[in-house]
Amino acid sequence: MIQLENICKQYTNHNHTVRAVDNVSFSVAPNERVGIAGGSGSGKSTLLRLIAMLEKPTSGTLRLFGEEIHSIQNHTEIYRSMQMMFQNPLAVIPPRMNLEAFLLEPYINYGLMDVAGLRSTETDALYDWEENSFVPVAGNELGLDKTYTCKYLCDLVELRGARTLMTYGSDFYEGYSCLTVNEYGKGKAWYVAADADKEFYGDFLEKVLKDSGVSCGIKEEIPDALEITVRENENEKYYIYQNFGTEAVSIPVPEGEISWIYGNGSDKLKVYGLAVAKVIV
Repeated sequence: MIQLENICKQYTNHNHTVRAVDNVSFSVAPNERVGIAGGSGSGKSTLLRLIAMLEKPTSGTLRLFGEEIHSIQNHTEIYRSMQMMFQNPLAVIPPRMNLEAFLLEPYINYGLMDVAGLRSTETDALYDWEENSFVPVAGNELGLDKTYTCKYLCDLVELRGARTLMTYGSDFYEGYSCLTVNEYGKGKAWYVAADADKEFYGDFLEKVLKDSGVSCGIKEEIPDALEITVRENENEKYYIYQNFGTEAVSIPVPEGEISWIYGNGSDKLKVYGLAVAKVIV
């Protein structure tokens, strides 16, 4: 639970005072998702820095998981449950860590390697003009039968329970696993070890969704540039449409009783447009 009551943050430079956050109050319950929208300079980043305890509020009360931030002694426990992703990507990487150590840290510290059933041993960084390939293993459980191109970063992994579906096609790590699956709990963890081409992700995700019995509830064809995000609870599903293309597109509507929270399904969605629909489950 995150609770803010009358939070203010102001900065003073010489004789000039700027109130970046002015009397903000709201709360975020467990498993709740909240979006904060506003123009550039409206205080969004400052507000997030306050919640992340990277800055102290000038006034007001901020509680994290029921405890006021002034009384929190162990910040490490808080940071295990909450992190901030900075806008500047260079500020994300600690200067004393190389890229490989930085990428592996969450896998090692939080047991994600166990979920994937493997361990990363090395990363091969390719030049922009270099490429490798994903080669299917005969009889793999997804039925993948094409060879795909991959570029940029190629992760070399040591299997610890995972099964190989595809391998690298060239270089000194030819034959190494690049697509794996691991049984974990009641589900499966799929690991893609390199940045593959668009065709791979289309084929791979289609087969994974079919294998898992997952459906977005939309039977119409979805335009390439239209992104659809689904959020759901026990009673409702929310479909969030965003058009990242260069022309307006028709909105494929899901099955069920629909009410439009933002926009509507009868008009085409303009470039960079947004529409939100609610469906009763």
